[in-house]
Amino acid sequence: MSSLHLVPNPTIIAVQAGVFLANFVIVKKLYLDPYLKLTGKREGMTDGSQEESASIERKNAETSAQMETQLRELNEYTHEYRLRLNAEADDKSAKILQSAEKESESVLAEIQEEIKLAVAKESANIPETVEELTSAIYKQTLSV
Repeated sequence: MSSLHLVPNPTIIAVQAGVFLANFVIVKKLYLDPYLKLTGKREGMTDGSQEESASIERKNAETSAQMETQLRELNEYTHEYRLRLNAEADDKSAKILQSAEKESESVLAEIQEEIKLAVAKESANIPETVEELTSAIYKQTLSV
């Protein structure tokens, strides 16, 4: 019968181990290292981008809060300024109206005085005018 020899050949094992190690080094250098380097780089960029994005979002939130505060302050200032300008405008219009009323009263008083003088003058002329009209009517009626 035949016998089975299960004794390992150290030369073949050494050659197979050498081929395995050579293939392992080649695969590691050509495929595994570049792949790991690329994935690490991509993860680093992703993490960096996420951190940068979070930082930008924080800065945007801070800037937005500052802008809202400034807008609120500006709104309050403009409201107060508008109220102050309205009060000044009301004061000026009241003064102008008062001045116009005084001026119109004085002009009306002058006109009333002129009218009184004209009425007095014309009243003084009434007897003469009546006499002239009477004599004119008398002459016309008699000359007919």
